[in-house]
Amino acid sequence: TERKSVHLQIGKALCSRVPEDQLDSVLFIAVDQLFRGADVISSQDEIIRLAYLALRAGNRAMTNAAYLPASLYLLQAIGLLEESDWTNHYDLTLQLYSAAAETCYVLGNFEILNELAKETLTKAACLQDKIRIYFSLSNSLASQGKMLDAIDFGLGVLEQLGESLPPNLDDDEVIAKYVMETSIMMRDIEVNDIIQMAAMQDEAKQTAMQFLSTMAMHSYLGRPKACPVISARMVQLTLSAGLCKESAFAFSMFGVILSRSPDGVNQGYRLSKIALSLMDKMGDNGYIARVYVCAYGLINCFVEPLQACVEPLKYAYEAGMANGDMGFAHATGLVAGSVAVQSGSNLESIAYQLSMRASKMTQGNDRMILHSIRVYECFARNLMGETDDPTQLIYE
Repeated sequence: TERKSVHLQIGKALCSRVPEDQLDSVLFIAVDQLFRGADVISSQDEIIRLAYLALRAGNRAMTNAAYLPASLYLLQAIGLLEESDWTNHYDLTLQLYSAAAETCYVLGNFEILNELAKETLTKAACLQDKIRIYFSLSNSLASQGKMLDAIDFGLGVLEQLGESLPPNLDDDEVIAKYVMETSIMMRDIEVNDIIQMAAMQDEAKQTAMQFLSTMAMHSYLGRPKACPVISARMVQLTLSAGLCKESAFAFSMFGVILSRSPDGVNQGYRLSKIALSLMDKMGDNGYIARVYVCAYGLINCFVEPLQACVEPLKYAYEAGMANGDMGFAHATGLVAGSVAVQSGSNLESIAYQLSMRASKMTQGNDRMILHSIRVYECFARNLMGETDDPTQLIYE
């Protein structure tokens, strides 16, 4: 108890002697000391103060891609809260649970995530307060290889947001209708017309765009025939309601769809350039993995030299990992490996990079595309002559 009291006093001293605008410089040390002495805190006001500091520390750690310490800060703070804090300190409690769930998704702690989600969805006051949890749940389903469940979950959330998609997403006539309507809307629009569009103001539509962007990847990997409708709807929302962070990805993903049609590569390449121009304008690296995997990995590589696509994809993978956009980061890592192998890049370096990416996926309990990553790693090693039979794809 005496040692805990000393830790508590050190934490308090750090917080009291450092100006508020400089607190971040000692934040992690102070919060660590306060948690070490948390058992001897007698005032509920001090507990709440510590919870606020832990939330601040957790958010800062997440910004630095330090998800493990962030998760520890947030979960420790949740452990100090009481049931009544959902009423007395609702915003704090909601933010702690929502942020903790995001760290659990990134770290692959799906069981804890589900417990946090169950509590939050029970106590959340409105739909908007459930959105962050919904994202974590959707992404966790995909990470576990449950693509169809992730898509169905997303469709349910979209319906709550008033953005219903047709139930028969896979129907050829529905696909043709959405693709044709969207292509007509895009026909006479130039790059500058899109870049100069006003920002999207409707909050529900912004949230719908976020879910649609995640569902686009899930469908591309797990339910491909649903992807054209989802991608087309994102472009339609952008053209009708304005630009948002997801708009660049909308154009790049729809470009992928168009480029797969006969004589559609030039159309897809045009949308790729629009997407990259939007990324430059908006300057938001949070979506760089999503946009680049489509632009450089699935469109530009059929128009430009493959070598020109290798470095942007490697950069996008690192950016996605740093931003916690794990699903798209891993997809980018896979595509980056594929393009690198075909471009004539150094095979030893490629095999090493793919091995490291696979290890991170395993650590994060992400099974979504782990097998494919391992296959490309094995393929690169076979080309290097590391096996007696290069026709066999064998890996641990």
